[in-house]
Amino acid sequence: MRAPDWNLEGIRLILTVTPGRSGTGFLCELLRAVPAIHSAHEPEPKFSHLMRAVQHDAAIARQFWLSQKLPAIRRCARSTYVETSHLACKGFIEPLIENGCPPDLIVLERDPFLVATSLLSLATIPGRTPLGNQFLLRPDDPSVLSLDNWQELPDWALCFWYCREIERRMEMYTNVIRERGRRVMTTSITRLQTDDGTRRLLGFVGANDNLLTDTDFLARRNEKVNQKTEMKRPGGTFLSAQEMVNWANEVDTRLAARRSQF
Repeated sequence: MRAPDWNLEGIRLILTVTPGRSGTGFLCELLRAVPAIHSAHEPEPKFSHLMRAVQHDAAIARQFWLSQKLPAIRRCARSTYVETSHLACKGFIEPLIENGCPPDLIVLERDPFLVATSLLSLATIPGRTPLGNQFLLRPDDPSVLSLDNWQELPDWALCFWYCREIERRMEMYTNVIRERGRRVMTTSITRLQTDDGTRRLLGFVGANDNLLTDTDFLARRNEKVNQKTEMKRPGGTFLSAQEMVNWANEVDTRLAARRSQF
């Protein structure tokens, strides 16, 4: 039986940095049409099983990679492995960097107002709901943007704070990964639905852009994926547009005040 190690056996590993509710399912389905790529959204073994514990013990993430995730990746039998889960950027990238196998990254952006509203509709609230605790960072986690008196804020404001924290991580991981000679691509679902955006993605993953004339590939690009309509709570966004702007400004003001103290 082989000893645990960090060897990817020549497989190119691509992970995403994104808040979720941003097109990760769409990106996964699009790349499944590309030969030589193993594309998965949130496959077993899942980051989400351990994400909460990893916030307080990085050794858990290292052991997860060695005993579960890397063996699963090595079994994919493809030259490139892409996982589009938004959980990777919550404590699972650092062990790869520290052990000499930094991944390439796709930074998948979406307007934070839209992400926060989508999370609210799914009852996925940082620090407040079971789904929020399982899948999202929370303001009292170590190494996140500190948010004073976060307990008094409404749910939408906490979701917006989470988006700001992920934006910080997008910039941080982009710099760190490029410093180590790896590649980073920034995109969005809106860009990926254009020929130019798709062409950039195909170039990034090393695929031929003749897929732009492939019927199956184009059909995937036009599909709506992972909308979770059945999980959304009735009642719309719960806040007016002006209320969202006001709470976003409040969150940004509190974050700026904390930064000015250091």
